[in-house]
This record gives sequence, C-alpha cells and structure tokens, in this order.
Amino acid sequence: MFKFFRKIRYDLMETGKTGKYLKYAIGEILLVMIGILLALQVDNWNTDRLNAKEEQLLLKQLRTEFIQNKNQLLTKIAKREDAASSCHEILQIIDNPGLKKDYEQIDSLFATILPNYTFDPINGIITQLLAGGKLPLISNDSLRQHLSNWSSLVVQAKEEELIYLEFNMNHLRPPLYEYYAFRNIMVKTGSTGALDDILLQKGGENKFEIGPSTLDWDPNALFTSTAFEGKISSTINWLSISNIQAQGFLEYSDTVLGLIQSELHE
Repeated sequence: MFKFFRKIRYDLMETGKTGKYLKYAIGEILLVMIGILLALQVDNWNTDRLNAKEEQLLLKQLRTEFIQNKNQLLTKIAKREDAASSCHEILQIIDNPGLKKDYEQIDSLFATILPNYTFDPINGIITQLLAGGKLPLISNDSLRQHLSNWSSLVVQAKEEELIYLEFNMNHLRPPLYEYYAFRNIMVKTGSTGALDDILLQKGGENKFEIGPSTLDWDPNALFTSTAFEGKISSTINWLSISNIQAQGFLEYSDTVLGLIQSELHE
C-alpha cells in the first residue's frame, strides 16, 4: 500500500505536475490523520467497553457486600434490642427487692447484656475501589459519592463502639466480678447465641465448658446499689444510641443498593 502511494508521488514529481502533487500530499496527510483518529476511536471504544464490563462486575460484588452488611446490621439490631429488654428486666428486679429471684434466669439476662454487638462491615470491594484507584469506574455520580463516604461513616461508628467497649469492660462488668457469680454468666453465654459471631456459626460448640460456680455468694449488694442501677440504665441508653446509628446505616445501605440496582444491566 505504501509502495503504491510512493509510486504515485514519484510519477507526479517526475512529470512536473506540482499542483496535483501538493493536492495529493495534502490528501495523503488527511488520510493518515483520519486513520489515526479512527484507530484512537476504536481504542477508546474498546477501553470504554472493558471499563463498562469491569464496572458491572464491581457493581454485582458491591451489591453482594452491601446485602451481607445489611443482614449483619439487622442481626445486631435484634441482639441489642434483646440486650436492652434484659436490662429492663434487671431494673424490674432492682425495683422489686421483695420478689423471689430466679438466678438462673438472671444469669441468662446478664449473658445477653454483656456482649459487645459491634457492626463489622465487609469492605473488601470498597477498599479495592478506593485503594486501587478504581472508584472512577463507577459512572453514577451519586453512587460514587456514597461509596466514597462509607468508610468515614464506619470509622465514626467504630469510635462510638470503642467508647461503649470501655464502659462495658471497665464499669459495667467489675461489679459483677465482685458481687455476682460471674462464672455462671459465662456458662449461660454460650446458650444465648452471643458467641455465634465468634464461633462463625450458629449453634457452634464451645468446647471450653467451665461449669457453674460452687462458691457461696450474696448478690444483695449488687441489686441494692444505685451505682449498678445507673450502669444498667446507661447500658440501655448506649444500646438505644447504637441502634439509632444502625438504622442510619440501614437507610444508607438501602440507598446504595437502590443506586447499584439502577446501574446494573441484568
């Protein structure tokens, strides 16, 4: 092809047809430029096609991730509600000192109250998008913004959870260590489902059974303590705040899932 064009140029020059040669040269330049532009267009089209294909894959993975996180939120909300309900029952026991106490039931109540029901979202795909510089692949501006903000929202939630963890470990538990048979609470913990997240399966077997306490103990100091009453009341407050925050995460997740669904080509 190039030899053909070169022969035409030589023939035009040898015959002295300068005007025609210039017109031909300009035409040849235009043809080359058109060829380059077409090649670039094809390359851009191919890049866009590959990006769109990768975006669809990422959207499907994000949908799975956010559905899993939403399910986790619903589970944690239910567990916190159970814990708050148990706190109210403890307050009723404190408010009615004359009632006969069922300590096996009280063990179960404390076993429901004491775990830290934290939100631990799966962030693999979002991390891949942000750390790998792939967020621009998400073409929907609103979805891209929501995904970009997700990590900072999780960090804020974690900060709140750490404050409650410190309260739980350093303020709520010590009176139980001192005035209650804490060992009995630990025996009940395995039967409440509180260990499911740790054991990574529902109904998983705890092979480290410790058995109930055989020591004599008097819990009256616990159930007549205004300080302990205040700590149980504070626990209800913390659980309520955590669930309000979780509801916000649920709404945010629903928004993200709606935006994802609107972009999927299924």
